[in-house]
Amino acid sequence: MTSLFTGLTIGVTLASYLIMVQQQNTSVFRSQTWNSGIALSEAGVEDALAHLNSDEVKTLQFAANGWINPGDGTYRITRTLRDGYYTVKIELPTGYSPLITSEGFSPFTYASAATPMFAAVGVNSTTAQKYQSRKVQVNTKIDSLLKIPMAAKTTIDFRGFNVGTDSFDSGDPLYNTGGLYDPNPTKTKANGDIVTNSTLTNSLSIGNAKIKGTIRTGPYGVPKIGSGGSVGDAAWVNGGNTGIKTGHFYDDMNVTWPDVKLPNLTFFPAPIVNTNINGVIYKYYLTTGNWQIDDFNVGVYVAGDATVYVPPTGRINFTGQDQIYIAPNNPYSPTVNSLTLYAGPATARLGGNGVINTTGNALGFSYYGLPSNTDLSLGGNASIVGVVYAPNADYTLGGGGANTSDFIGASVTKTVKMNGHFNFHYDEN
Repeated sequence: MTSLFTGLTIGVTLASYLIMVQQQNTSVFRSQTWNSGIALSEAGVEDALAHLNSDEVKTLQFAANGWINPGDGTYRITRTLRDGYYTVKIELPTGYSPLITSEGFSPFTYASAATPMFAAVGVNSTTAQKYQSRKVQVNTKIDSLLKIPMAAKTTIDFRGFNVGTDSFDSGDPLYNTGGLYDPNPTKTKANGDIVTNSTLTNSLSIGNAKIKGTIRTGPYGVPKIGSGGSVGDAAWVNGGNTGIKTGHFYDDMNVTWPDVKLPNLTFFPAPIVNTNINGVIYKYYLTTGNWQIDDFNVGVYVAGDATVYVPPTGRINFTGQDQIYIAPNNPYSPTVNSLTLYAGPATARLGGNGVINTTGNALGFSYYGLPSNTDLSLGGNASIVGVVYAPNADYTLGGGGANTSDFIGASVTKTVKMNGHFNFHYDEN
């Protein structure tokens, strides 16, 4: 009886232990499957984001790259990854804020999770393949490439003196005068943000600049600020405070700025006219059209909606009294005067008198640096009312005038180095 009782106790204990191990094995397997399902769901989200940023979707061709419309107004795709798969759906609510729903399916078979023991070992299971799924939903929105006043892929270095940033709104009469920047404190805002993707310490060097806005780096990045530097809202900066006000630094930048692509247009050689307008000789007089200029310099007068392409073998070099002059808009004409410049040369110099954009609208001058454009500088007394998008270029701002309107608009470049006196005003409009 003692032997039987002892054997029974051991048997029950062993059976309980085996059941516990089996349940734990199943639980661990299920947990691993769920984790795998989350990874598959996230892969679907990345797939959807890549599709939303594709060239096809930019032209509203959502049914492309393998994505289909099943007839319910959504766009879907299913992809297999190893033993699992994901199904992702894109919905387009009113206002174009795409909603992504991604469900990842990871293989899970109870029989395989609860591995058979003893006599069942070696017996093939007929249990059908099952899947555990995890679903992720992501709200998205479309952001402008130029939503941030000044951005760089890597380093920003404000070495100059009297460097400052702020913002205004040319579309809101409370924050402009006649649509133009007004330095009156009641007419300005504090959204002059400066950001970099870099994660390196001191990749964002503020120096003694007065930043009315927020600064950001990549994850774990650490900004460097001089003894006279100030970052914060208008009350903080105008109050003579130094350092970074709480809530005005984040290390959450993780943005991809795509390369510039030359549009599929036919560019015609721009005629050389050397015309005299108000005592200034202009080599080129550009009207509405698509123009190619191999030697872009001296003087350019814009009276229309002009697009200019300077090939990589060409030259962009404005010095001395050279200038780009964008004429005021004619109130009796529907045409808005503007210059869109696609820059191919490795080096571009916008010196001299810079870009005189009399329209006052920053979109009146758009500089797009092609991948071959790796060096851009603004020097002398040059100033710009416009936007610069050259994600592969090192951007150097040297000199700077005595006025308060040295740069009105926005810029995205690889690096930024500011050596002179510059005030940067972001137009939120």
